[in-house]
Amino acid sequence: MAQPMMHLLIADNIYGEKPGSFRSYGDFLLGSIAPDAVHMRADCTKEMKRISHYRFTSENPISHFDGFFDEYHTPENRDFVIGYLVHLLSDMIWYSSVRVPFKESFSQAPDPDMSMNEVYYADCEQIQERMFWDGNAPRIIDGIREGKAYSLEGRIDAGSVRAWGDKLILEYDNRRDIVPHTKYISERQVRDYITGCTEECIRYLWREGAKT
Repeated sequence: MAQPMMHLLIADNIYGEKPGSFRSYGDFLLGSIAPDAVHMRADCTKEMKRISHYRFTSENPISHFDGFFDEYHTPENRDFVIGYLVHLLSDMIWYSSVRVPFKESFSQAPDPDMSMNEVYYADCEQIQERMFWDGNAPRIIDGIREGKAYSLEGRIDAGSVRAWGDKLILEYDNRRDIVPHTKYISERQVRDYITGCTEECIRYLWREGAKT
């Protein structure tokens, strides 16, 4: 699904729109990348990733996530749990707005040298590399350094989240200033996704009757 820096830019946008709704910017940011931290486990499997992502599929409506906040939040981890929920929502939106159009484009004009997954990840990684140079990136990276990771029972452990955050910090420190030469997914398409996803997440999280 979306790359970590894309999730972080969405979380940063939400924080900018709703700053009074959070106590810890860093906790919120760490939560927004936490579901993918399962990759830091040596024994990571596809089933573990499905579990960390609340077992949602492309067929689920957004209401699939309605019980997540009540199930996992405490007064201490609230911002982290909201960030985690933002990640889940963002991946659902990514699938319909970026992944599906990509698959359609690839099926119509397959790359002769690379598989669909190889092209997909190559495009996404180039765009992420570019996003390390965003104006808010230094603030985001500082937030990750300062944030507290939490375990969500049955979903993810705090040690993996902290390690995932540290891995991203290292990637940022070693970033390259490149111009993406993507084949199917454009930087503009991802920027539009981030903007639209921010708006959709805000509507969902602060909808009437929501407890977040």
